[in-house]
Amino acid sequence: MKTTIEISSALFEQAKRLARKKNTTLRNLVETGLTLVLKAQQKEQIPRPPPLVTFKGGGLRPEFADASWERLRTAIYPESSP
Repeated sequence: MKTTIEISSALFEQAKRLARKKNTTLRNLVETGLTLVLKAQQKEQIPRPPPLVTFKGGGLRPEFADASWERLRTAIYPESSP
């Protein structure tokens, strides 16, 4: 797709020099730069998980130390147990 962009003369000259030095085109430099900026933006938008919440204590109470998940669930949600 063709488009027109306006950039400062100094930036344009720097970009042309770099393109010649790297044996590439100004178009390639612009596309590479936009790609890098867009990838960085996507990384910033990735939600971070909330911090892990921990509590001081000795773990499960003794009566639940070797309990199955079903027993724990029944103790937590007695109204939904079969």
